[in-house]
Amino acid sequence: MRIYFIGPLNLTFVRNDISILEREHDLQQFDTEFSAGKAGLKSFLHLFMGTFKAVLRSRVVYCWFADYATLLPALLARMLRKPVYVVAGGFDSRWLPQLNYGAKAKPYRWFCIRHTFRLATRIFAVSQSTADSLDELTEGRHGPIQVLYNGVNLGRLHAAMTAPAPQRDIVLTVSRANIPLEMHIKGVDRFVKLAEQAPDQQFVVAGMRGPALELIQWAAEPLENVRVIPGPLDLETELIPLYRRATAYCQLSRDETFGVTVVEAMACGCAPVVTSAGGLPEVVGEIAVPVDTDEGILAAIRAAADVRDRSVYRLQAQRFDISHRAADLLAALG
Repeated sequence: MRIYFIGPLNLTFVRNDISILEREHDLQQFDTEFSAGKAGLKSFLHLFMGTFKAVLRSRVVYCWFADYATLLPALLARMLRKPVYVVAGGFDSRWLPQLNYGAKAKPYRWFCIRHTFRLATRIFAVSQSTADSLDELTEGRHGPIQVLYNGVNLGRLHAAMTAPAPQRDIVLTVSRANIPLEMHIKGVDRFVKLAEQAPDQQFVVAGMRGPALELIQWAAEPLENVRVIPGPLDLETELIPLYRRATAYCQLSRDETFGVTVVEAMACGCAPVVTSAGGLPEVVGEIAVPVDTDEGILAAIRAAADVRDRSVYRLQAQRFDISHRAADLLAALG
């Protein structure tokens, strides 16, 4: 079956779906990561012009996120009685008015997002929290929703999951945030502030770029117990060694649809310390209690240093192995 696949192709979880679908289907891919200015406009026009031919030649349209680029393909596909599958997993299913972040931040973008979801034959939400948020956001005006958890390729972490870990001596958070708003939503600023209250612990922030990185470096500069490692970082050679050194992995997000790095960290034996935001409680399940107060977070960090048997974290991570998403996704597309 030929699938017109639309999404930000550089993201790991998007690449995972491409790898899954390519096992049984022929994909025509279009990258929705548009550049700014004239280059971005040229890419958008290319999408517009190519969409008619792509939809005609395909049996299915598959969109990772609803956005500007998805409305026209979804509309054409439904006019031609072809299925439209949309993965809801980020800003498209969220709205934080206090931060002006999410689907409703720009009127035209919200128009494209909400109508893409209304046209969808089926929506794959990456967590139950995402499904609930989307239902509230659209007031129930959307296609049928199926919760299909994000998958993590744990095969890439197999050696870290089975080999004896080195001495665990850091508290870690990972974020690929590029702008201050992303950094704030991921709670990295809070992570650095908490480090000031725990001078006996070594805190590491890894993976940030651009203005967000500069801001965190400035905030961390007076603190001797905070190390900032710029991104992007390679999983095997740079991130896994950090996961294996961490007693606790912190995801202090103010909003989070899933939490891929939490799964990666648990697979490497890190104790997860997460807030109750979005899908994070679903990711950690019964092995950790989400905490939202500074006191609770610091207590969880200190308790993680005393954990000896970390197999429970690895077992929880297995629930989100990419094989589970692959089986469910291929079955859903038929």
